Amino acid sequence: MQYVLNHVESGIAEFTLNNPDAMNAMASGMIDELDRGIAAALKDPQVRCLIITGAGRGFCAGADLAGNALTDFGPGISKHIESHFNPLLLRLKESPKPVVCALNGVAAGAGVGLALACDLVIAATTARLILSFVRIGAVLDGGTSYMVHHLAGPMRARMMALLGEPVDAHTALAFGLVSQVVDDGALLVTARQVAGQLAAGPGEAMAMIKQQLTAASNGSYRDALALEARLQGRAFATDDFREGVAAFQERRTPRFGNGTESREA
Repeated sequence: MQYVLNHVESGIAEFTLNNPDAMNAMASGMIDELDRGIAAALKDPQVRCLIITGAGRGFCAGADLAGNALTDFGPGISKHIESHFNPLLLRLKESPKPVVCALNGVAAGAGVGLALACDLVIAATTARLILSFVRIGAVLDGGTSYMVHHLAGPMRARMMALLGEPVDAHTALAFGLVSQVVDDGALLVTARQVAGQLAAGPGEAMAMIKQQLTAASNGSYRDALALEARLQGRAFATDDFREGVAAFQERRTPRFGNGTESREA
């Protein structure tokens, strides 16, 4: 079975988790399959933006709890997470290309972590986020301890993690866990429109903006000022910057390239 469907069109690589009968639970091989696809997309100069969504009614139910596969890991689950799931999450979080999650239904457990590793999360009205780990006597993984704490705040993170109750799409928007909520029927159309806008943008500048915002989570104001100055020097040396200024002066829409022809300032 192919657990991840993908295609590239108009500079956008779209990945669909394809285990709908199990709400796209992470069956054996799904994580590695998605990671290989993401890695290939990031190396492809024709790809300028990525979308991740799920088939059927759910986005991703987290770990596959069917059978004994999960419990058989025992303490060995630590190495499995470190060698399989964490590299995928880091690849997404550190991607120089923008990544959009089209949250089409329930995201539970590690599925929440997968969604929040993306840059933008566009949620369908029926979407739900559930930190369900506590329900089975497990602890947070998939980066959820970090992302939910930083995005929603410590009190909301404790509420979600310790109670394990679903958070609906509009509450998730109020918590800062998703960027937009749209009707279910408009989800993919909206996600593709947003991805198209990102794909048409200045690739290298957006990669540096992502770097700045990531650094802002851990550094000081002084560090942010220094990084801004350094990266602005790089941005001013790109063809995209020159095209952006020219388009502004000529009152037209800029035609950005892939940002690869930059020069150090």
